[in-house]
Amino acid sequence: MTQAQDSRSSLSAVIADTAQTFSFGASYGGLQYPSQDITVNFTLDNSLIDQYNVKNGTSYQAMPTDKFTISGLSTVIPSGRTTSDALSISIKTKDLAKGAEYLFPIVLSSVSSGTINPDLQTAYFRVKIVRKETDVTGTGGLTVSKDNSGGSGAGEGSSKLTDNNLNSKFLVFDFPAGLWMQLQLSQPQVIEQYKLTSGNDAPERDPKNWKFLGSNDGNTWTLLDEKTDQSFSGRNKTVEYEFDNDTPYTYYRWQVDAINGANLFQISEWRIVTFK
Repeated sequence: MTQAQDSRSSLSAVIADTAQTFSFGASYGGLQYPSQDITVNFTLDNSLIDQYNVKNGTSYQAMPTDKFTISGLSTVIPSGRTTSDALSISIKTKDLAKGAEYLFPIVLSSVSSGTINPDLQTAYFRVKIVRKETDVTGTGGLTVSKDNSGGSGAGEGSSKLTDNNLNSKFLVFDFPAGLWMQLQLSQPQVIEQYKLTSGNDAPERDPKNWKFLGSNDGNTWTLLDEKTDQSFSGRNKTVEYEFDNDTPYTYYRWQVDAINGANLFQISEWRIVTFK
């Protein structure tokens, strides 16, 4: 039967400059070892992808041919062994989209001796493209332009903004337009994503218009991202915001210019992420 090496047929491939590789081969069934070498041949049959998707309710696609290489489609199960020498597929992930899902249907097409079990003839290698994401929120010192009336350490003070607890929140009375929250990192970082989690109640308290800014001196700011007319689809809902940035900054500021109707501002969590 066709098989994944190390029983891995579902894999995550990280977007990176270097290729990533997974292996496949064949195994020999029965109560005895083969008495002679068995040559096994495979095919990559992308015509099976649609059939697989219909059967499983999925939406896998064939990977573009310029994004992968196969070390070979023929190998040997040596005499006295039950598994073949491994073959490999190397994927170039650098220009693939985050979240894309690909399917490699590897079919055992022929063997030099023995018979092929049709029920075990095809292995479906499922590959999802992911990205390395490092949350660096915890490396920064937090300041805000206005805090909760009870102070930063109050039950709904600014310390709740970055406590990594989606069930707590930062609440500000008498919201002032231009309210900002700022992280000073221990060293400059290239930030390309931030995450916001809505509060537990009253959607009219949610942020609506804001800017995300970077600085290396805390005085001169570069606009990295701007959003208007935003809303969350639910309570304690986390939304990711990505933007292009290749400059490391020491300071990152989230400035809220308007909220959705109330005079109270709330947010459960603010996180910043680098893809390095």
